[in-house]
Amino acid sequence: MAIINATIGKIDNMCESANFALLGTKLDKLVDELNNGLQYSGDLLTATEISSLNKMCKSAKDVSLGSVIEGLFEASQNATVAAAITDATATKMNKICATLHRVVDGTNTGFGTLLQWCVDKINSSEPDTYTDIKTFTVPNGTTVITKATGNVAIALPYGSSVTALIATFTLSEGATAKVGSTAQVSGTTSNDFTSPVIYTITAQDGTTTRDWTVTVTVALNDSTDILTYTIPTGTETIDSENKTIDVLFPSGTGVTALVATFTLSAGASAAVGATPQVSGTTANDFTSPVVYTITAEDGVTTENWTVTATEAEV
Repeated sequence: MAIINATIGKIDNMCESANFALLGTKLDKLVDELNNGLQYSGDLLTATEISSLNKMCKSAKDVSLGSVIEGLFEASQNATVAAAITDATATKMNKICATLHRVVDGTNTGFGTLLQWCVDKINSSEPDTYTDIKTFTVPNGTTVITKATGNVAIALPYGSSVTALIATFTLSEGATAKVGSTAQVSGTTSNDFTSPVIYTITAQDGTTTRDWTVTVTVALNDSTDILTYTIPTGTETIDSENKTIDVLFPSGTGVTALVATFTLSAGASAAVGATPQVSGTTANDFTSPVVYTITAEDGVTTENWTVTATEAEV
């Protein structure tokens, strides 16, 4: 059951405004998804579409058609009840759009009848077959739900623990969720998200199911600090705000091949020019100030630290 292409084109031409979107295409998507037991996943009507459709029915006895059609899209998206099309409006729309037909069981029917079919389908008392995760959150997380692929991606700040997260979620009307054999209760059940977790959603009909994959990613550290820094016989002063380190040596020490021992922010690495620095191993010439480039664990964030070695005056 679908809207034929000729009908889509004629519906689209009903409103001549340059801002009028493709109503026929939206209706075709609505009918197709309803016919396959799915909720509408397309765009809602624009304000121009609603206004134009409202003007099509001028009788005081008729409902505002644009608002009713918008209600159809919203009701299907949210699994709520849609307002019915009155018989008067259906008849009027069938007359207004006398050439707009779709094929149902070999019989041509009018636009108003098509809209009423959508209403009846949405308001059907049959158990829903929807298996959507509509919302899904964990504390401090940022969530992206991709309905087409059945994926939920959650980003957490650096340092977050993922071994016992409690998710708050909403599902399609009447649907339930399990992870393995464990029933999931929103705001109550905890899971270990060290690896992706598969949520099996069972629709209201008790038969239709869909697996959703929930993946939690913890951000990598973006800190670029030198936490400690020592060179034998030197006295160090670390200025974390200005990213400088001053090392004072006894007179006559010699600074042309000094090996520093240092610790950095977790996961960070250091380089002097193109040379990676290994704590307690790599020697550098400190005749002039040496610039250490610290790269954070995230591989993106960098910071330059300047180390200046000075010999005490005699």
